Amino acid sequence: MSLEFGRTKASVMLDLVRGVAALLVCVGHWRNIFFLDFGQLKLHRLATAGFYFLSSLEHEAVIVFFVLSGYLISGSVLRAVRREEWSWRQYATHRLVRLWIVLLPGLALCALWDGVGLRSGLAPLLYHGASGNHLVYDVSELRGWRVLLGNVAFLQGIRVPTFGSDGPLWSLANEFSYYVLFPLGLLAMMPKYRVWLRVGLAAAFLLVAWFVGMPVLLYFPVWLAGVVLGLLRVRELQSWVRWVCMGVYLVFVAAMTKLGVAIGRPTTATMYVADYAVMAATVAMLWVLLSAREPSGGEIWERISRGLARFSFTLYVSHLPALVLLRALTGGDVRWMPDGRHMVAAIGALVVVLGYCWGVAWMTEFRTGLVRGWVERKLRVDRQGRDRGKRRVERVPAPVGSRNRLDGV
Repeated sequence: MSLEFGRTKASVMLDLVRGVAALLVCVGHWRNIFFLDFGQLKLHRLATAGFYFLSSLEHEAVIVFFVLSGYLISGSVLRAVRREEWSWRQYATHRLVRLWIVLLPGLALCALWDGVGLRSGLAPLLYHGASGNHLVYDVSELRGWRVLLGNVAFLQGIRVPTFGSDGPLWSLANEFSYYVLFPLGLLAMMPKYRVWLRVGLAAAFLLVAWFVGMPVLLYFPVWLAGVVLGLLRVRELQSWVRWVCMGVYLVFVAAMTKLGVAIGRPTTATMYVADYAVMAATVAMLWVLLSAREPSGGEIWERISRGLARFSFTLYVSHLPALVLLRALTGGDVRWMPDGRHMVAAIGALVVVLGYCWGVAWMTEFRTGLVRGWVERKLRVDRQGRDRGKRRVERVPAPVGSRNRLDGV
């Protein structure tokens, strides 16, 4: 009898990847907020080169998130269809609860901290997008009800800007778009559905694709790469192969982060080439990690991995407004040199933000299952994933390797 996936080292490793990716996003923004760019340094360049490299991987971390999301969410969709339990209501309930239980408090806290920062007058250049940190724009122009409600509806970057200082929210609009596009496209291609239904689903797919626009669609293949990952048959590999693969992956990602520098001034084309290359490497790396079918043993690194993954979504959504406020309180508009005194102060701020995000997650993200169950009861969506009285859909053959999928929660 095969071991349940959630009890294998592969599950722990995917949690580690997800947690580290969220941490890299946070650290990258922390460095940008608190410290000068590497090119602006006149001292400590060699000593800080590694620090600046590790804190420059936030964009690549988002690519990893997209691949993981495609792997997890498509798995839940394909399983529901295969088990004749597909329901748009149940699917929408799961996805919206998962997103809103973190996003809505995150937006409220962003409005609070941005309001405090603006009214304090401690960092006018920082809050008006003139401090040179590449992250924060004119927050005073991004706080209206139209922008707020647009972010609630996942329209940031499509019809409205991201709310306040919370720039990372752009990727949630992409995620939500892919959550809609994937089942529309999948069901439209199923031959056992009636023609008129498939035509309607295809038309809806095209309408949504037109509405979200090309910037969102250009990252859809990255999300779909996670779907491909789930269809690959996992092989048994020795543990040393996994470690070598992770080392090679890190070296490759490092090369891709410097692609624009190597060939001259970065262009949109070279950026997408680098992103797709990271996508392919991420699929290969995750496929190797999925071979770890031995049982997890509760080791320290495994507990750390679970803990990081547990609040990774909250960390992604909630860290930046808190970092910006702490920057205003500790140093105003001027970014620091990465010397010892300033590094200690900045690390202290980072630890505070990590603790703050954990506390927010304890009140929100950790309660996802409870809230989802309550919403399902109110909407009369049963635990089998079907609306009460809904007719069963046609059978669909199980995809190769589907037994290795995680539930997309």
